[in-house]
Amino acid sequence: MKAHLAFISELHAVAVVTRRNDIGVADMIRNSRKAFISDNCSVNIRLMQKFQNELKKLPEGSLCKKKIRGKDRYYHYLPSGVSGVRGKEIYINKNNEMLIRQLARRKFIEDSLQVLEKIIKSDKQRLKSPLAYDPTEVATSLPEAYKDIDYSPILDSTESNHPLAWRNEPYKKNTLHPEKLVYKTQNGLQVRSKSESIIAGLLESENIPFRYEALLVLNEKNYYPDFTILNPQDNQIVYWEHFGMVDDKDYAMAMERKLEVYKRHGIHPWNNLIITYESETNPLNTQRIGRIIKVFLRAE
Repeated sequence: MKAHLAFISELHAVAVVTRRNDIGVADMIRNSRKAFISDNCSVNIRLMQKFQNELKKLPEGSLCKKKIRGKDRYYHYLPSGVSGVRGKEIYINKNNEMLIRQLARRKFIEDSLQVLEKIIKSDKQRLKSPLAYDPTEVATSLPEAYKDIDYSPILDSTESNHPLAWRNEPYKKNTLHPEKLVYKTQNGLQVRSKSESIIAGLLESENIPFRYEALLVLNEKNYYPDFTILNPQDNQIVYWEHFGMVDDKDYAMAMERKLEVYKRHGIHPWNNLIITYESETNPLNTQRIGRIIKVFLRAE
């Protein structure tokens, strides 16, 4: 009980300080943003090295596509190596789909390396608006010869977490007490509280992909974070929990237990977990929510 009372006292103290001085919160998030830029640079350097090593194992040349008698035919173009001398085109038999995929993969990697070089340069310069590597954007921007190829086997698991695909992917939702989903966002999403509708609405207005009360299994137990977000800054998952009744004793104790579970499973505040609080004396601060989204989640 003493620990609980100390926790509540600390919680209210934090709320008062934050209400008086939002700059402290912004500074904390801004430091997290700087850490992200550093981590982002390291991740992209490793991905670049991976691509460079893989490129050595792929066949040289590129794809050509010609329409002959109404059918698309693929050719393997091999450069001559001599300036001004055109290389040769070798027809790719329809049974040799592997070569088509390998050449497509080669072109994808070559273009990705150019993008990654630009991103790494911006990260090292600590630009205000860090760039994010988007593999699907690279794939869709490839030349016409590569357009009709199924890229799902080409993008591996470290490259394929794309916001559009993630946003449209079905997910398991919380099915408990659907009658409490009485608040609706501008986009028609039904949520359980007015505060959640405000947070969801601000996420929607910034075009930030998120899922409401999506299933999260931790140690074989089901949890449903208020918001599961694909952070546009780095395409990594971030959770957002809004605790709306922290002055209620039982609610606060349940909140404390939940946060402890999250911590044991590597979900930490202002790393991959956003936490906002609300009580009768400290209602939701919409401006503060907007600042959190702007600094911690908005890509630009």
